[in-house]
Amino acid sequence: MQVKSKDFNPAKHDRYKALTVKQPWADKILSGAKTIEVRSRRTSHRGDLLITSSASSKGARTGIAICIVELYDVKPLSELTREEMFATGIPEYRWADYKGYGWFLRNPVPVRPIPVKGQLGVFNLVTTKGALEITQDYKVLTLTKILAYLLGLIVLGFLLSFLF
Repeated sequence: MQVKSKDFNPAKHDRYKALTVKQPWADKILSGAKTIEVRSRRTSHRGDLLITSSASSKGARTGIAICIVELYDVKPLSELTREEMFATGIPEYRWADYKGYGWFLRNPVPVRPIPVKGQLGVFNLVTTKGALEITQDYKVLTLTKILAYLLGLIVLGFLLSFLF
């Protein structure tokens, strides 16, 4: 449950740096399909950033916490490579229309989708302690990725044994 910032008490609450993003972009960040968020301003913040969905978005999953990502770099859009521009989710024919900065995001981790009243820009979100636990879906997904990786190593080892 969200709590007012002025009521923050470390014994009772958790505090996160958060960013509100419209849907479907918030879910695209969660899926890893969007790894660069375009903003009009840069930020000095680096590290964990809670992505929340805008309540003014249309469709499902609005006005809630979506995931925690790592914000690891910020660059002017004019310095982004072609590949990086595709990672913004902006259609190529509209690239010239955009100015501002690309916020580089990685390692999305889904959280419990509690209701969130977002704000503009990076803001402090205060919740009751433990409200944003990592969802079970992520734990299963992570285990699945590990197993797939191990299986890939086994298959690779098997194939290499035939070559040598």
